[in-house]
Amino acid sequence: MIFDVSDLANPFVAGTFTAGGEAIDHNLYCHEGRIYEADYTEGLRIYDATQDPLNPTPVGAFDTLPGTGAAEFSGAWSVYPFFPSGNMLISTKSEGLFIVRPGPAPLVFDFVNEPPTRIHPGGDTVVVNITEQDGQQLLIGSPTLHYDAGAGMVEAPMTDLGGGLYEGAFGTTPCGQLVRYFVSATTISNITMTDPADAPSAMHDVASAFASTVVLDDDMETDQGWVAGVSGDTAVTGVWLRIEPNGTPAQPQADHTAEPAELCYVTGQGNPNGLAGDADVDEGHTTLLSPVFDLSGAEDAIVSYWRWYSNDWEQFDGDEGQAPNEDVFVIDITNDNGASWCNLETIGPAGPGTSGGWFLAYFNVADHVEPTGEVRLRFVASDVNGFSVVEAGVDDVTVEIVECDVLTGDVNGDGSVDFADVLALIGGWGACADCGDCPADVNGDCSVNFADILVIIANWG
Repeated sequence: MIFDVSDLANPFVAGTFTAGGEAIDHNLYCHEGRIYEADYTEGLRIYDATQDPLNPTPVGAFDTLPGTGAAEFSGAWSVYPFFPSGNMLISTKSEGLFIVRPGPAPLVFDFVNEPPTRIHPGGDTVVVNITEQDGQQLLIGSPTLHYDAGAGMVEAPMTDLGGGLYEGAFGTTPCGQLVRYFVSATTISNITMTDPADAPSAMHDVASAFASTVVLDDDMETDQGWVAGVSGDTAVTGVWLRIEPNGTPAQPQADHTAEPAELCYVTGQGNPNGLAGDADVDEGHTTLLSPVFDLSGAEDAIVSYWRWYSNDWEQFDGDEGQAPNEDVFVIDITNDNGASWCNLETIGPAGPGTSGGWFLAYFNVADHVEPTGEVRLRFVASDVNGFSVVEAGVDDVTVEIVECDVLTGDVNGDGSVDFADVLALIGGWGACADCGDCPADVNGDCSVNFADILVIIANWG
């Protein structure tokens, strides 16, 4: 409701307004012609009331509880928009305190030649264009490349190339490893921006390899041979479906893939903006099988997927959610089309990844089973208590064969033997101070000379 309080002694209802969602609005504040509203499961909503106070215009939003817009008392319950800095506080019931700043991004990142699809194990680079906006200025020396190659996060200051271009350098990375990374920069007013915007919760992902071949890149928008439900499944509701999900406090509101994609596999489909227990997994288990991957002949292959799992929903004024954290989500791999299985990971019954949200998982297949022509994944979600709320999801599955054997004569390590290797060899002519670490010494005689050129010619192409 919108009240006219021009006469404080006689306020009256001047009209009503709704944004059309199902979420419950809560605390609301007016500041400099704008309305700032805590909208529970939809987070912060900002409206401009300067043009038409009876029909304010939506101008901003920040979702503190992605994946649902249900009429539940979860998420953001209050906001504070009165700081002189322009920063805002959003207080939530269980997700913590958020500090946000409405307005244009002060810094914009743009990768030159797009983010890489593969990086060299011996080291590689990315170049990013950083643009200042909204009157902000970049703090000199602040651009940084952050990357994790399996041994923890490394922070590498980026080199200023001039003209707004900055180069970040990866150090050596284990071949066959999925490397996660993001870039950051800070303004002189101490505002730090990242790409991806929600890093480190989300990061770019790239394989470390001398060469790679994508076997599967499945965003679930088309049917690529997955099997939802197998003989022996016992769940009476919440079986796997490939759909655009209807969000609940336990099930995602959207798939993981960026728009316009909208499909993923989830366990059941309830009503739009429904209750947490609508169509969740009940009274048994439900299985999702991937198509068969042909990895025969591969020494290394990376399999990755984004998963969603929620088993900790509690609701004390009803039956649903009375038994949180009693269930698990099991992901297995086989190399004999299901005759035997090896566990990749088990999520739950408690701990990280049991409260919803899309999480990336990745593995080198060879660390678990020998790559063959009959590799397959299995996702099993189960409910062991009738009052548990269990939801799972799978999206954006990739399988990539990676080459980790250095080709004889591949001096520059780009996965081929060609004229570029001759040039690299000439650059190291006569040198080989460390016989064990001398790429130009392709014949291994601890010297870079004409004999190495003959080896390159013999392996040309």
